[in-house]
This record gives sequence, structure tokens and C-alpha cells, in this order.
Amino acid sequence: MIRCVAFDLDGVLIPSGPSFDYFEIQHHITPANFREFFRGSYQLAMLGQVDLFEILPTVLELWKWNDTVEEFASAWFESCAEADPAALEIVRILRANGVTCFAASNQDNRRAMFLDSLEWLHTLFDRRFYSCHLGVKKPSSDYFEIIQREVAHRRQEMLFVDDNMENVEGARQCGWFAEVCTGASDLKRIIETYFPDLPLFEPLVFGAS
Repeated sequence: MIRCVAFDLDGVLIPSGPSFDYFEIQHHITPANFREFFRGSYQLAMLGQVDLFEILPTVLELWKWNDTVEEFASAWFESCAEADPAALEIVRILRANGVTCFAASNQDNRRAMFLDSLEWLHTLFDRRFYSCHLGVKKPSSDYFEIIQREVAHRRQEMLFVDDNMENVEGARQCGWFAEVCTGASDLKRIIETYFPDLPLFEPLVFGAS
């Protein structure tokens, strides 16, 4: 029986498309540019080993960003701050039915601080497990083991949803249930599978008449 659900943020609750679209249209910074950054120097920031503002200047020079580091970070964070209301409603329904819910996300220190300032996030999730605070990141087994100890649920009671298959496999190797999820439709299907008696009302979740 699942008693606890861990949610990735970007790509699951927070749509990634609008942020990438904004930077490509307004600043000619492509999704490929971001992917290269995330796979490069940002890895150390996700582990909390360097501050985001220490690694951004070199990257922004390559991207021909003409404003300050702070202005870039503000534009980046604000462009991916809104969660999908349908996905959030599913989290609310889970919580209302006694399911423990928390966020489990690879983040740097600056964005983690920004995310914690968002009302919807700290209202829905009493616990937010950010890689920069734990010193390890998904898909490392250490990441999931730390969370396991903190939430004090058994492995077979844990469900993890993430848009990255590698992260999902990492959770499964630690004995959790885990599924690939890329938005509210996937999330609804997954929750209905694991919680068949949960009232996920169509009008409430998707605005159907």
C-alpha cells in the first residue's frame, strides 16, 4: 500500500516548455544551450558544491547575455514558477486522503530558495528535498536513501514520479515504486493505478463540465 508520494518538480508539476520557449524567442538561448549547461558546470551547483552565481558568468558570456547575472536568474526562475493547476489539484486530493506528499528535485541553492518562496509549493509540501541541500542528486541511490530515512516510510510504501527515466530507475533500484510522468494527464493515470479508490473527480481536476 502506497502511503507516500514523492514529486519531481520540473517537467512533472512545473511545465518546462514555457521557460524554454521564452528564452529561445526573447533571448535566442535554445533548449540545447540549457541542456549543455545542465550537464556541465551546473552539476556541481546541484550538489551544493558551488553557488549558481559563481558558474553563470562564463555561461552567460557564451550565450551573449547582456544584462546581469541576477537579472538572468530572475528571468529564468520566474519563467518556470507556475505549476499546472490540474497536477496541483491531484496533490491536494492525495493530501486530503491522508497520503504524505513531498517534493524531490535536483536544484541549485539559488533556485531552491526561490522555489521555497512560492506559496503553492510550500503550502502543498511540508518537506522539499533538494539535491543542493542533501549533497547528492538523483539518480544516486544515496539521494533516495536519505529521503527514506527522513520520511520514515518503508520502501514498499513509497511512490516516486519523475520525467526522467534514469531517475525513475534509480528510485526503483532502492525498492521504491516509481513511474515516468510528464504532466497532469500522466499523473492522473499513475495515481488512478496506485490508488484505484481515490476520488479523482474529472470536473475538479480538468475543468470538465
